[in-house]
Amino acid sequence: MTVLLTGATGFLGNNLLRELNGRGRPVVALIRADRNTPALAGLDYEPFHAELSGLDERQLDQLPFFDVCIHSAALIQIGWTRVVEARRVNVEATRKLARLCQKRGARMVFVSTVNTLACSTRPDTVRGEQDRQPGCPPICYSVTKREAEQEIELLVSQGLDAVTVHPGYMLGRWDWRPS
Repeated sequence: MTVLLTGATGFLGNNLLRELNGRGRPVVALIRADRNTPALAGLDYEPFHAELSGLDERQLDQLPFFDVCIHSAALIQIGWTRVVEARRVNVEATRKLARLCQKRGARMVFVSTVNTLACSTRPDTVRGEQDRQPGCPPICYSVTKREAEQEIELLVSQGLDAVTVHPGYMLGRWDWRPS
């Protein structure tokens, strides 16, 4: 099983790459061309250089074969600046990758965020994964990730094999920046 991994230079993606290496899985890592990759030193992967904010069909068609796409890359913006760029990276690139997965018959694992899920406003109220609005906190990152989830949901209704995961705050090894 060959995996296309986005976000390999980030905290989660780096840990995923290490786990995939440990399982002997071939990995194609979509990495920005200008990205310094010290976190990837010594890891086994095939680099594919592209900019998520400007992915086009021609580039995507050049991607080598893969069975599964783990899309963990994102533009994490806490405030409301860079919202246009966040939509290009978090929504448009996700849509393009999902369409490619659908076209190739590959499974997609979309890494969203727990912040797209609704928050309980009362201690006696439990909210579930189906409770989506409003996400909390309503910032550029959570809003654009929710928009990306809607793109995935639409394509799933049209036959895309995909699952969305909602990680919360992450701590652990290989947080080389720190995050």
